[in-house]
Amino acid sequence: MNRFWTNQGAGFTVNHVFVAELAHLVDRVVRGKEVSPEGATLKDGYVNNLIVDSIVESANRGRWVNVNPRS
Repeated sequence: MNRFWTNQGAGFTVNHVFVAELAHLVDRVVRGKEVSPEGATLKDGYVNNLIVDSIVESANRGRWVNVNPRS
């Protein structure tokens, strides 16, 4: 994955984050290890979506909305 790191002097961008995440995932799959705790799990993604949905609902209703990741 190191060959995808182009123009290092330009700073760290979203593209670099994607490459780093992909490198982590591929490394873990190849080694047969868990992605977490360094990488996000499916549950992390699910909870993140609950939070984002609650933010949108809160903005639409004009009030606080509770997030319940166990539902």
